[in-house]
Amino acid sequence: MNWYKKAKNKKKDIEEFDYGKSIHNLWHNILQKEMDRVNIRFDLENDDGWDIKTKNLDYKESGNDWSDEWRIKARICWAGGDWEASICYFRCQYEKRSYYDKQKKWSHWEDKLKTIIIPEKNNLNLTKGEKGKVALDADDSKSNEIKDNDLWDEMVEIANKRIKHYWNEYMNQEESGDHSFKNTGCVRELTNLMSSKK
Repeated sequence: MNWYKKAKNKKKDIEEFDYGKSIHNLWHNILQKEMDRVNIRFDLENDDGWDIKTKNLDYKESGNDWSDEWRIKARICWAGGDWEASICYFRCQYEKRSYYDKQKKWSHWEDKLKTIIIPEKNNLNLTKGEKGKVALDADDSKSNEIKDNDLWDEMVEIANKRIKHYWNEYMNQEESGDHSFKNTGCVRELTNLMSSKK
């Protein structure tokens, strides 16, 4: 059986495939790399996401006859072990659209980059560990004091800095392509954590 042809041609067969776990694992891989990158550790035994919001970003690119607007679509997630207080992080997708001055019109929004953002200052269940920051014990949880709006605001602040850093590095390359995840925390595809060399 050619499963690809069947899945592509018949709606019923497409619905029989479940990619949810595979997509979750791809995000999980990026989350592990981000924890290493920013030196924050928490368990992923319980890892739940809900509430997706789209936030406009301040960052803008511009040229002679065009400018780009950026926004970020993010899902708030909470993770931790049974013995740990929950830690908030965001699964994010940057989206961009351009305004072409000569044509006097906006392009449609396009998804460009993926990233994980772990807020620090408003993630009150983070504490200093032997190496970097770790989750508090469940008994010491400060969950009642954590405000979702503060976490969303911090995520947007980090997202603005991160996209600026990514595009500055991208534009300074001799050859076009991505910088490594380690430098910028951004990837174009969930399956491509380490991108082309400088």
